[in-house]
Amino acid sequence: MDGSEMGTVKREESSSTGSLPVAALVTAGLLLVLNLAVVHIGHGWDLSKGRVHTLDAAARAVLGEVRKPIKVTVFNDRTDAATVAILERFRRANGRISFELVDPEQDPARAESCGATKKGMAAVECRGVRRLVPFVSEQTLTGAIAQVAKMRAKGVLFTAGHGERSIKSGEDSGIRTAARILEAAGYGVAQDRVTAETLAKAAAVVIAGPKQDFAPEESERLLRFVRAGGGLLVLLEPPPATGLQSVLAPYGIRARDDLVIERSRDHRYGELGPTVSYVRSYCSDHPIGARMQQTALLPLVRSLELGDAARKADCVVALCSSSADSSGGLPNSWGETDLNQNPARWDSGRDLPGPLALIAATRPDCPSAGKGKVVIAGTTSFALNRYIRMLGNAEVFEASVSWLAGDLEYPVLPPSEQQEKMVLSDRVLDMILVVSVFLLPGLAALAGLLVFAKRVA
Repeated sequence: MDGSEMGTVKREESSSTGSLPVAALVTAGLLLVLNLAVVHIGHGWDLSKGRVHTLDAAARAVLGEVRKPIKVTVFNDRTDAATVAILERFRRANGRISFELVDPEQDPARAESCGATKKGMAAVECRGVRRLVPFVSEQTLTGAIAQVAKMRAKGVLFTAGHGERSIKSGEDSGIRTAARILEAAGYGVAQDRVTAETLAKAAAVVIAGPKQDFAPEESERLLRFVRAGGGLLVLLEPPPATGLQSVLAPYGIRARDDLVIERSRDHRYGELGPTVSYVRSYCSDHPIGARMQQTALLPLVRSLELGDAARKADCVVALCSSSADSSGGLPNSWGETDLNQNPARWDSGRDLPGPLALIAATRPDCPSAGKGKVVIAGTTSFALNRYIRMLGNAEVFEASVSWLAGDLEYPVLPPSEQQEKMVLSDRVLDMILVVSVFLLPGLAALAGLLVFAKRVA
């Protein structure tokens, strides 16, 4: 091989050797850009079984109709990776949705102003309208977003003149908190007598704890109001207060003169007595029951009788009931008719065994309700200032009024398929970010430089 050929070979080797570090640096640069782009864009592929990390199609449809800015504020004392992941999916699906994590212990005033009484609760707000959710999930956020985004000014009339509870009273026996929950949700709240003028301004009517019956003309006005498309929520007091038979009879519902007693530990809450029913499940094929996410406490409940004709026509349904079955020769629950007896004792000749309807509602398109809707609760106590912030009592109350006012028309999402999940701490997630974005590309670049240095040497 002559000198010219030797020179050519050396130049080719030098050229090849010199291109290695360039290729390594280009590759490292591309990896770095790709990693940063993925992290910034936040796009990913859900390869999990059942696609549990992808928003349901119904949720995406709701978010696709959102045209207003919506703020989600989560009140928790720690950053929950699962909660943040859900919020990020909603934000990516619609850029008008933003979220903030607030520590209620660091900012208790803000939590109180939003009505967040427990850690994990979230406030969903849109232009002054707020809905509280008990915890962050795809179902709760979808429902709240659908409600605040479509909310229109509607009135809710609390009746007066029959010994009803006052929406202005801040005492334990008042219902001011319930009224404020509705106001925060965008409803105009007023308390007045039942007249043609007051009913004309209302989408729903709440009768909260009447002591006396309604006059025949008032009952007739309420019936016409419901059949024309209005909503009616009746919260009853225990006997001897009125059972409002003149108001309830057209819908095939009657309030019994009893008090529900619970013996079953599954339907008792903590050390609360047998006159407080602990509701753990609801009728899932009714719009209200299908959307309930929490248990509830119903104190001092009188049972409701659903007429045979209404049942056969599938016109009314028990949203929740007392416990069934029996133990030790006694029913697990019953309707105590001797209200002067303390403690309560089962009387097989007079008392009715459970399950007993505690809250009842008409079905959609019920003939007796015409175009309207009716919900009857055998208790007012769960909505009082003393109890409404306990467990899911506020959710039951607000969902009932929302359904009656026509604002519960959002999809019920199917439950996600459960699978084993690995939850990573924030520190581990930060380490993964550093390794994937900086360390691995840096090692690739370093390897290229070492190869180059070896070949040069």
